[in-house]
Amino acid sequence: MKKFKFNFVDLVVVLAIIAVVAFVVLQLSNGILDSSGGSATYKMTFYTEESTIYSLDNVKIGDPVCDESNDVSLGKVVSTEFSNESHAQLETADGTYVEAARPGYGSGSVVFEGEGTAYQYGAKFDNSKYSVGQTVTLRVGTSKLYGRIKAIEVIK
Repeated sequence: MKKFKFNFVDLVVVLAIIAVVAFVVLQLSNGILDSSGGSATYKMTFYTEESTIYSLDNVKIGDPVCDESNDVSLGKVVSTEFSNESHAQLETADGTYVEAARPGYGSGSVVFEGEGTAYQYGAKFDNSKYSVGQTVTLRVGTSKLYGRIKAIEVIK
């Protein structure tokens, strides 16, 4: 019977295998622990301070909504409220901020509903997480809007 010798290379291989297994378990547990429940219907309000009026006029009830950065479907538009005056904040030379309306631009809210899952700080759609105050670029129908998530609520 031959005696097995354990050397430094064997130790490195064993530690590498343990590290890979630990990493996989950690990643799986993060996905499981992040969702605090099953699927739910979310109502999210998106606010844009400044978008072209023709883009806002193009948004219709029932239009699909998706996150432009990763093509995640967020649901469908259920209501809109737009103003023909933009509310962008501009920094002046002395470091203060002023609201400056821009001709041809408007502002407003798009409310949409979609299926997601809960997580500690808001809602999760596919593997993307959304929280109030988060800056996002949305594709709403054939329009592209820049703004922030204003509200998230569970409706079912």
